[in-house]
Amino acid sequence: MNTIGKLIAISSLAFGCASTQVGRGAVPNLRGDVIVRGPSVKAVVVGPADIHAYAAYAGGAIYTTRAVSGGDADCQAAGVGRTRLEADRVHVMRVEAGQVACLATETQGSFELLWHGHDQKDAPVAVAAGASRTAR
Repeated sequence: MNTIGKLIAISSLAFGCASTQVGRGAVPNLRGDVIVRGPSVKAVVVGPADIHAYAAYAGGAIYTTRAVSGGDADCQAAGVGRTRLEADRVHVMRVEAGQVACLATETQGSFELLWHGHDQKDAPVAVAAGASRTAR
């Protein structure tokens, strides 16, 4: 192997590993899409998660409900926080633990919801240190 070949091989290894997250607690990215035809009710994601949902066209709504199996059957129950999806807008939704985010559509044609998000991180906990006094 010539000198230039060795240099390229070493550079590839060095720069290829530069983007890894060694020792970092990265929050995994969640993403997906839901494609339906006609009026439908489908599960999107099970919590806990914070998501951004996008639809190119109006005609759907997102909401949360209690997760039993985490599937489409859970979305048949009445939900809370129903948000009508507006065309070309990103909608932010928090899905708590024990909940499932659902999509309900009312259009006759096809409808596509794109979403991405991340697992919820617990809020930071404040810790207070105290010193005890001894009687003299």
